[in-house]
Amino acid sequence: MRNFIQQRNSENSQIDVSQADIFDPIVETVSRETDTESNSDSDSDSSSNEDNDRLENLSWCRCGNCKLMPTVIESICCRENDDIDYHIPDGKSCICEHPFHIQETSQQFLDRVNSITYSYVPMRPNKQNILTQRGYRKLAYRGFSTWMYGDLGPKNRRPIPSCVVNSIRSCFPAPDNIYVGFHYPEDDGPAFSMILD
Repeated sequence: MRNFIQQRNSENSQIDVSQADIFDPIVETVSRETDTESNSDSDSDSSSNEDNDRLENLSWCRCGNCKLMPTVIESICCRENDDIDYHIPDGKSCICEHPFHIQETSQQFLDRVNSITYSYVPMRPNKQNILTQRGYRKLAYRGFSTWMYGDLGPKNRRPIPSCVVNSIRSCFPAPDNIYVGFHYPEDDGPAFSMILD
């Protein structure tokens, strides 16, 4: 039996995951493209001014916990999204003050979640999956998105508010202070090149 288990675990490195998502259910995506032909030049000028304002000052922040972000898509406040605003506790100004968000930024909580999800991985090696700071951040981001929007399905992403991103980054900082940030799935490379990421 021991030989069979060792053989099964050694085959793990030979799995081709380049097309692992072909059997995943497809969820309709919301188009992020805008109809630029219907906008006049003055509308596009005003939207570009708003975009620049979001990158230069925090006038868009309604909760008081946001920080400047490098891109416009990341420069959103929890109070600007109705799905998130609904979950903000009475008497509180930010989703970061919700008890569940405080719990999901706890290393002990994320370790439990990781061990549970890791137990469902087929043909897992005998050693335990240990998370890095980046792993904790990614798990906390995914936990927040699942809490707010449910299961989005493969290649469907929504930006997380600046206050939440910075709360998670302060709990699990990158040693070099360099972060990937939000990007849409079509900007990703092939899955097999990210498997060890």
